[in-house]
Amino acid sequence: EDAWYNIQISLDPNVSKDDMIIAVRDISELEQSKHTVKKLRHISEIDGLTKVFNRIAIEKKINEHISAQPDENSLLLLLDLDNFKQINDRFGHIEGDNLLIDTAEKLEHLCRNTDKVGRLGGDEFIIFLRSVQEKDIDSLVSRILARVRKEYHESGASVEVTASIGIA
Repeated sequence: EDAWYNIQISLDPNVSKDDMIIAVRDISELEQSKHTVKKLRHISEIDGLTKVFNRIAIEKKINEHISAQPDENSLLLLLDLDNFKQINDRFGHIEGDNLLIDTAEKLEHLCRNTDKVGRLGGDEFIIFLRSVQEKDIDSLVSRILARVRKEYHESGASVEVTASIGIA
């Protein structure tokens, strides 16, 4: 385990140039507490299932960015999975959860480091893209729709999962 110390050195020119006072204080517990708080803050911002930002965290990050960069061309995509309920009903909630996890991973891989992906709840996701050119929107949305699409087959019947996207 790491140990942290705060060391202060004081010189008293009135006494002697060679005399100094050294104070050493163990601050390991304080640093460990800071690390724990940082870790808990991160955990509180993440959706437990999909590991993307949760509703509260993504809304906060979007609002902070818009406040700091009001003139930047940003894009907000609201994505809803179509036929998700059928997956849960036919294939079970574990498969539904796997679909949500897979969707979140695909969305994150499609985004840049500066973009943010969050899960609003259920089968709804939000994607916040910074510095987007209007000419790139159609191809970006098309790539997302193509990547999210997935087919399930069972006993001759199939369910196709697609997505609906709202853009602002």
